[in-house]
Amino acid sequence: MPIESTCSIDGCERISRARGWCKMHWKRWRTHGDPLVASLPRATVPAVERFWPKVSKELGQGPWGDCWEWAANRHPQGYGLFWAHPKDVCAHRFSFELANGPIPEGMEICHRCDNPPCVRPSHLFLGTHADNMADCAAKGRAAKGERNGRHTKPASTVRGERSGRCKIDDRQLIELRKLSSEGWSTRDLSARFGITTKHVCFIRARPEWRRTKELEGSK
Repeated sequence: MPIESTCSIDGCERISRARGWCKMHWKRWRTHGDPLVASLPRATVPAVERFWPKVSKELGQGPWGDCWEWAANRHPQGYGLFWAHPKDVCAHRFSFELANGPIPEGMEICHRCDNPPCVRPSHLFLGTHADNMADCAAKGRAAKGERNGRHTKPASTVRGERSGRCKIDDRQLIELRKLSSEGWSTRDLSARFGITTKHVCFIRARPEWRRTKELEGSK
């Protein structure tokens, strides 16, 4: 049986895998071109100098035609993402702080222009979460009624025993409602199905549940 050699790097006693180096030093060489370099330092360019080159100030952008849009990495909802050591931050929040100073704890940055990628300071304003939701509703962006996801994407709406919050399955739900109609007490139903009395009362009080109607109609 051949004798395995050790890594050629001084002080390393790991087994050699490639080019006379262990797996760790070989990976360092593949990544950085030097088996002794663990990682390269990040660019030392100040964040503010890296920020503005990623912003497009072309005319005609956004609903008002004068938005400054983030041209780099974006969140799926359209908001810009910017690396400000030690983490990614929303680009519009970073822009607001550059112009106005630190954002108070718990406050949000809202868009007057209603354009998520916009980072123009004059289009941003400070507000609470309630302010943000009120602004959303006032501009008609709240998904209410037929625009709600339960109507537009019914297949993705999880109900009944498919839900991770479900305490009893569909069969037990039908049985619980049947026993309830026969006069079983809340405490007895709680003990039988292993749920709280509050949960039993909640199920009893919602005979109009769509899921309940579907199950009882399919018997």
